[in-house]
Amino acid sequence: MKIVGVIAAKENSNRFKNKNIYNYKGLPLFYHNVKVLTDLAIDTYVATDSEWIKSYCNDKGVKVIWRGVNINQDDQSIFEVLKYVYYRLPDFDIMVNILANVINVQTDDILRLLQCLNDNNLREVRSYNNGVESGCMALRKSVFNNFQISAYCGAIINNSTEIHYEAEITEGY
Repeated sequence: MKIVGVIAAKENSNRFKNKNIYNYKGLPLFYHNVKVLTDLAIDTYVATDSEWIKSYCNDKGVKVIWRGVNINQDDQSIFEVLKYVYYRLPDFDIMVNILANVINVQTDDILRLLQCLNDNNLREVRSYNNGVESGCMALRKSVFNNFQISAYCGAIINNSTEIHYEAEITEGY
């Protein structure tokens, strides 16, 4: 079974300037989640419109999918971005996505996503923290073949958190 990982890390952030490249514990925020995937030996791609992120990834040997202006709007849904990436990836069976602005994702979270997906023969599994989506998902290729997110078919509970404002990260969330 071929698994690919995708981190969508755009340059622009309205609420927290340079959020995805914010230096968090010595690394750009987005790169923590790249490491989670690469630590699991998952073939990982960063979808970005940022020259800085592209250069950083190239220096680290991480594959980049360039997001053009048509897939880079402020109101672009993550699924639209993932559909764009879908057309640019080699063949795969499962796509794991971690949002670039999520902290505290652990390799075990990704393993549990995949286990839930496979053990229950689901099309999609997402992560939640205190009843709120927490930025991780695993999707079977069939989700993209039908061009729609299915009903939330499965979920795991984890301790990850999406960061939207600088205070959320600087105050220790």
